[in-house]
Amino acid sequence: MGPPDEVPEFPIYDTYDLPDTESAAFSLSAPCNWLQVYENHQDPIHTVFLHTRGNDVHFGDAWGEVQVLEYFDTPLGMSNVQTRRWGDLVWCRTVECLLPNCNQTGAIWEQADEEKFFCRVGFTRWMVPVDDTHTITIGWRYYNALIDPQQIGDISNVGKEKIDFVGQTEDERSYEERQRNPGDFEAQVPQRPIALHA
Repeated sequence: MGPPDEVPEFPIYDTYDLPDTESAAFSLSAPCNWLQVYENHQDPIHTVFLHTRGNDVHFGDAWGEVQVLEYFDTPLGMSNVQTRRWGDLVWCRTVECLLPNCNQTGAIWEQADEEKFFCRVGFTRWMVPVDDTHTITIGWRYYNALIDPQQIGDISNVGKEKIDFVGQTEDERSYEERQRNPGDFEAQVPQRPIALHA
């Protein structure tokens, strides 16, 4: 993003080298403006309705509980903290936005069913504009016993144009399936190639 001769050094984050963690590289294409894809990752309210209440449960029942949401400025962007009460427990989940186009998202298979401490992120990813109406998301998906305690994730299903959870690409399911059980792709792309933000 910018003149090629001003490309900064590739950022090195501690999430790349978490102990007892495997990582898998992936890339996903979307026929829409990069900001539509990026905004989705800083909108945790959509997880309640798109990924739980209005559809099949994509990640776990606790995701359907409406959360208290706080945003915090950071030196590199912002973070959001989502706090839900689930039974006798309080579940706090974070998502980090690193400007201009990076995101580190909490684990998607994490459940609020036992006492535990923050288990770090499930993804590090960049939303890269190809042009005004096409985006490639590139990144790493992480796997360890805390991030995916029930071993739901499938590292063999992560790579070029594929990732191991529903609703992230156009071609993984039929049109009818995507309409009956939409995911992030169906929320981002139908806004039109460039969403109106006015």
